[in-house]
Amino acid sequence: MFQWMGSEARAAFEGAAHLIDRPAGSLIYAEGDEGDTMFRIRSGAVRLTVLRDDGRELLFQIYHAGGCFGTSSVVDGGKRPQTAEAYEDCKLEVVDGRQIAALRAAHPDLNDAMLRLLSMNMRLLIDYFAGSNLDGIVAWLAQRLEEAGRAFGKETSEGVLLTKPLSQSEFAAMVGTSRQTVNKALAELRGRGLIASRGRYLLIPDLDELKAVGERGLGPG
Repeated sequence: MFQWMGSEARAAFEGAAHLIDRPAGSLIYAEGDEGDTMFRIRSGAVRLTVLRDDGRELLFQIYHAGGCFGTSSVVDGGKRPQTAEAYEDCKLEVVDGRQIAALRAAHPDLNDAMLRLLSMNMRLLIDYFAGSNLDGIVAWLAQRLEEAGRAFGKETSEGVLLTKPLSQSEFAAMVGTSRQTVNKALAELRGRGLIASRGRYLLIPDLDELKAVGERGLGPG
């Protein structure tokens, strides 16, 4: 959000915030909770997920340093639409609703930044919906893995190595499907040479090629 704010608004936001620490794996808030605070990640990463009606968990996004979340509940007063958990040890800036209202009144560029953030999330949801329903699970998974590679991948001589091991359940959560289905999709991507395993970690030889598959799907084998 800070990319759309001036220096005065950024300084005011940080001045109003208080800092909290959350260890990896800890709950920040649960889907359906009441809440009028928003968060900005000073360091670490946060995992946002949504629980589906059938009990499966869908990974919405992983946010890293600089990322803001919890915004929608501050804006509309509604319940938390996702569950937020610390994906890594985190230091978070926390600002409550009354402080946000005062900041928005004093700094119009904060209003614009919040609108841009909400618009970006809406576009992300539209893109996710289209990908999961039109492109098929393989292309959808390719898109999410490409995003993961850019978010927490490390450049190596072979390509980009994800710095966190992902379990079958986490792969399934990325696309909101069963582990059996996602295993077939992973096998397809491996067979095309688009991903490879390096012990517990996943290697992506070419992020741009994987992105292309996410956008247009797989062509003939």
